Amino acid sequence: MRLWLRCVLLFVLSVAPALAQPRFERMAALHETVVSGHEASGIVGMFTYDHDPQFWLEYLALGKLLVGVQNSGGTRWLHEAKDLLVRNIPAGEGIEALGTVAGKRVRVQVLPTARGRDTQRWEGSALFIITCQPKARLVLRYGGIGRVRIHGFRPQLPSRVDYLMQAEFLPTPAEEQAVDLQPWGAVLHTRGLPLSVAVFVEKDASTRLFQDGAFVGVEYDAERDRTALVAAFAQDKERAMALARVRPDVLEKECRQRFRSLRASAWIQTPSRELNDAFRWSLINMEYAWVRPYGWIESLHHWGTFYSQQHNMAADWIGQASRSREMLLTHARHLLPSGQVPQLHPNGQTRLDFGGWNQFYVWGVEHYWQHTGDRDFLRRILPALQRVVKQTFEEHDPDGNGLLGFGQQIGNQEDYISTPEDGTSPTIAGMEMQRILGRFLEAAGRKEEAQACLRQRIRMWRALRENLWMPELGRFAFYRDSLGVLHLEGQYHTLIWPVLYCPLSVTEQYTSMRHLADTLTGSEGQVYCSNNFPRHVMATVGSQAGGQQQPWATLAWAKLGDGERAVRPLEWIARRVVQPPNLGSWPEVAEELPAYFTPPAGVFVWGVIEGLFGLKRDIPGRWLQVAPCLPRGWRYAELHLPDIHLVVKQDATSVRILLRQQKPLHTVYRLHIPPNRGYWIKVNGRGEMTYREEVAIRGNFVVFEAPPVRFTEVLVRWEPLPVEAHWWAQAEAGGMWNGVLFDPQHKVSYFGGADIPLYLKYIDPQDVLEEIDQAEDEGFFATIRTRIRPRAGDYGELGKRLLSRHTMFVECSAEEPGQNSFLMPFDFSIWDPTSPVPARLSREGGEWVLQFHPPMSEPGKEEVRPLSPQEIASLTPGMNVLRHVSTSDWREPLLRFDARPLYENEEWRALAKACVRHLPLPEDLLLPDTEWRAWRMWFAYGHPPWNGLQPPLQGLEGTALLEPSCVPGVSFRNPGRKALVVSRHIGRPSVTLLLSGKGRKVYLLVIPLLDNHDVFAPVAKVSVQCADGTLFSRTLHFPGDLDWWAPRRVVGDFATFGSDWQAPLSWETPSSVMNVVDIDLGAERGLLSVTVETIGRYPALAVEGVSVWGSPSLSASEQLPESVRWVLALQPRTLFEFNTPSLDGWEIRGTAWGVADTIGDPWGRRGTSRYFANSMAGGEQATGEILSPPFRITGSRLTFLSNGHGSRNYFALVDARTGEELRRAPAPNRTGLFVKNEWDVADLRGREVRFKAVDAEDGSAYAWIGFDDIVELP
Repeated sequence: MRLWLRCVLLFVLSVAPALAQPRFERMAALHETVVSGHEASGIVGMFTYDHDPQFWLEYLALGKLLVGVQNSGGTRWLHEAKDLLVRNIPAGEGIEALGTVAGKRVRVQVLPTARGRDTQRWEGSALFIITCQPKARLVLRYGGIGRVRIHGFRPQLPSRVDYLMQAEFLPTPAEEQAVDLQPWGAVLHTRGLPLSVAVFVEKDASTRLFQDGAFVGVEYDAERDRTALVAAFAQDKERAMALARVRPDVLEKECRQRFRSLRASAWIQTPSRELNDAFRWSLINMEYAWVRPYGWIESLHHWGTFYSQQHNMAADWIGQASRSREMLLTHARHLLPSGQVPQLHPNGQTRLDFGGWNQFYVWGVEHYWQHTGDRDFLRRILPALQRVVKQTFEEHDPDGNGLLGFGQQIGNQEDYISTPEDGTSPTIAGMEMQRILGRFLEAAGRKEEAQACLRQRIRMWRALRENLWMPELGRFAFYRDSLGVLHLEGQYHTLIWPVLYCPLSVTEQYTSMRHLADTLTGSEGQVYCSNNFPRHVMATVGSQAGGQQQPWATLAWAKLGDGERAVRPLEWIARRVVQPPNLGSWPEVAEELPAYFTPPAGVFVWGVIEGLFGLKRDIPGRWLQVAPCLPRGWRYAELHLPDIHLVVKQDATSVRILLRQQKPLHTVYRLHIPPNRGYWIKVNGRGEMTYREEVAIRGNFVVFEAPPVRFTEVLVRWEPLPVEAHWWAQAEAGGMWNGVLFDPQHKVSYFGGADIPLYLKYIDPQDVLEEIDQAEDEGFFATIRTRIRPRAGDYGELGKRLLSRHTMFVECSAEEPGQNSFLMPFDFSIWDPTSPVPARLSREGGEWVLQFHPPMSEPGKEEVRPLSPQEIASLTPGMNVLRHVSTSDWREPLLRFDARPLYENEEWRALAKACVRHLPLPEDLLLPDTEWRAWRMWFAYGHPPWNGLQPPLQGLEGTALLEPSCVPGVSFRNPGRKALVVSRHIGRPSVTLLLSGKGRKVYLLVIPLLDNHDVFAPVAKVSVQCADGTLFSRTLHFPGDLDWWAPRRVVGDFATFGSDWQAPLSWETPSSVMNVVDIDLGAERGLLSVTVETIGRYPALAVEGVSVWGSPSLSASEQLPESVRWVLALQPRTLFEFNTPSLDGWEIRGTAWGVADTIGDPWGRRGTSRYFANSMAGGEQATGEILSPPFRITGSRLTFLSNGHGSRNYFALVDARTGEELRRAPAPNRTGLFVKNEWDVADLRGREVRFKAVDAEDGSAYAWIGFDDIVELP
């Protein structure tokens, strides 16, 4: 089921009385007969899937059974019992409810029957068996039929939970229901339901039947310890009666025998009891879900459609290949007009959700063919197979480059994940589709077409390797968009499918799976879907962990020969299946109610058989592979299938395999042997075997063959070679790293002192080492390259966890090099010293300090770095960087931290407000936020919870300023319900805003309009052009720098805000999450422009404001609290600049002085401001002088920018009270860019002065001066 539907479902259930306690439904089914009982009530009922297209996914309630016991005090009911237990019958035949009623132990078992199962008609029946110990006078009530809902889509319908929780609850009013009593029972029907329900009651002379409203009542005057009734349904009344009037004892025998035969047909016996039980429950859940001819229902509990029918990969092994055949051919007949494989409903209606399941269908087609060699199937399926493959490439490879994208949800439980363009997993799926189509064409004798498919697959592999393989990380990327932007981090199949389906080297297989182990594997071995979400609703923090992912990981680890890792994902999901709350029900994800979710059950069986036991069969090719991959600690494991029986016995020095085949095939054995000094193979007692070796991780594979006989016994023995590895887990780029191979028995290094020398070869597939030196007993030392790409720190601390891990290998052999070789991996993290270390600003003991975890140090260690007054004075709201200089740590890392704790103080916040000036956004470029859905391409936003998003500026009306709490004191002018949108989708991939004046930091307030598939890539860039020619650029990554814009109020745990993904400067508003992007210029500089551009095809930003941090005006400085005025004396302070065409506050004498605009100036005159003071305003011959407002000297130097000519023209600093000239500078005799002048004014500290400029030249040329940007330095 899609994740958003689970959210809806949980919301609906949360308001139901059933969830007053953590209790759930228990369910079973056969064909279209579904039975259910609620743990909290003990009420059981019969249901069927709704065939009405307008009520798809809903159920028809076909009656519930109320069981009572009569005594002198009246009737006591089972649903009132205090000790209720409702569960699946341990043998799987159905469900049962048990409880004590009036001192009697009452049990109700409900068994869906196979009657009507193979008719392909909408009909079925259930057997209700009631037992009572000791005997009692029983009362039964059965009835209450109607339509019920299982989701929140149709709130006008009553819910199935209410129906089962409340005895008198009716889905249809009683007056609309009819109960036609019969000598043997009754027939029920109601208006609007196309079915009749017949109820057959086991009765004797003491039995009384009567109508009780919408129920048929049954009273037994004599005490009984057992009774039964059969409820049946059909579209035809007579047919329903025929199905119901069957002896209950005959039905019971049929039901129990069916499941007895099912359990005996396929089973496993391993040291893991939970694994064994989960295997059994997998078969039972699949049996519940089979509906002929369509396939296996996805979930009895909440998703009654046929989606992603991967069950057939289990069915082919357990004797149900005929079901696979029927399912595959039925879907072939129902292909959509485009050729796409549909999702089907039980009524045969087709639909299409998300990205479809073409690839799994094609894989299922081959799996059935491999297990049967069915030539008639080949003939019938081939046209459909061609259509499906053709449609896949037409839709998902429109540019024909051989690299595919897919829509949402490449498989089960991967909700919202989209691969919009050239992606790894879709391309591998496409390669497999071409291979399979080619194989079928070859089998059909169409060799030329088959060769074309093979060539296409080869071309796709080359394109995949060239465009998406990341050698520096040793794995494939998620996808690359049409503009060439690579998205690094994919899903579990991005890592697993290359191992299973691509010609990777052993080291490449390992590094791909090592990343799965590092970042997508939990402490119990569970495998998560992706790192593409900050959290996954109802699942483990990080990403969703469900049943679907686990077997895929098992197969990949098994291919590497790692039995310990191969079994853990299966054991993890097995525990969740057999332990509460599931107790036999297969869940969809880890933390969820019992769902009877069957696709994971099917792939679990497949994973056990083909992963742990290593069976692969190809009847057309006439071979069987046996490659068990079990934990070394398992001494015994057994697999029983209808036509194969496999036993594996092993110890520390041998493995024995016993194989029985009903239809013998040529058998290929592939066994992983740990490091050894030699090994011996015997097959059926013969020791002279032809075999080949394959180098492997921590051992090698030995591959040999056996003839097609019914029974084969294989024995492999070896002499162990104990090897352990020790190495540094962390290294620094540009630094040293050490590793050593160790003999744990003799406690000596294999680099010297061991009794058996190892031949060694060093392999560095990720090219992170510059040189390797061997140093006898100390092992080997390597130098790490200085530049490691990609930069893990670009994605914040999360990126460091995901992108800093690397592996080098040592190929070892105790014999001659290249013989009996094995690979020892060394996994380590590389720290980039150019990447800032996160730190926390706090106040301790009256001083401000930074706390941080030193790089390359042990966990939990923290250092404290005090800040000097000069450093404190340099801090600005937002992110700041300081270098840590320490006598004890030569690394001197950069520390990056948020100054928020400082500016949350009221006085410091006043300083910030004085330093910030707002820039208006161009009105002609603003778009109303009500149009947000048109600002970019969205993939999942039509579904809950995303469809609950509102215009992003809603709730911010009526405020003149936007004041993000993440940057106290910094504010932005509110543009109203409008935004400056930067988006390639609307034809505006970049925008440049003109700036003027000076600033130390530029702040942008943006709404990051991002989607799931934008993750782990650069999404935007902000550049500030300064007047001195310097360009400051910052590339923004997601995650790391930006958030998802959706607030928690709407999307809950999908929000990045409040998670480990949260960007440093985030602000959650009523309708969106905004980010503040700050560009630190290092010092106050003249500003010309800021450019915002998106990177890639899909990301978009909505700019809500631009503000600049600079020196406060003189008037603002005078109004600051005394407690922060000292800051001004420790920082450069701009006293005067000209950002507007005004000289307000300046004293002007004569006719010369005014302002000039730098834009359009014919001589290119420019300082740092948009305007400058200009004595040519009154004409070249005009003269005069200008004096600044008075100001007090607090620093040591004064600088200003000047331009112009004239020997009598000059600039001066004068006493504000007396006019005494204190400093003088001549005109620079220059036109164009202004030049810098500097005066030493340390001796004038505390004195009130004025800046003065004099134009005394009255000539007709070169008789003017200008100035700008008067700055005081500390």
